[in-house]
Amino acid sequence: MKIILHVNELNRWHMAIGNIQNLLNLDPNVELEMLVHGEAIINYTKEKAKVLKEYELLKELSEKGVVFTACNNTLKKLDISNEELCEFVKVVPAGVMELAQKQSEGFHYIKP
Repeated sequence: MKIILHVNELNRWHMAIGNIQNLLNLDPNVELEMLVHGEAIINYTKEKAKVLKEYELLKELSEKGVVFTACNNTLKKLDISNEELCEFVKVVPAGVMELAQKQSEGFHYIKP
């Protein structure tokens, strides 16, 4: 199964991470991507992830195959450089296009 989680609100961040952990517990082979844009993208920065004490968790999930993607349009709008992001975060040109592309590839859309 392939699932893309869409997070654009800060108050949905922890729910999405919990969803990912629960999905992996149920099926370690599930293909997961978490696409983030809007205000929630700040949590993908190394600084914020470390403040939240989630850097190691995100890194571990990434090593388990979870793909973390960030919208380049949002990064530009919020003046966040790629270098500020956790090294395992992949930047995509546009979040909405990534969502549409993944759905066309058979990913199930989840909005925590």
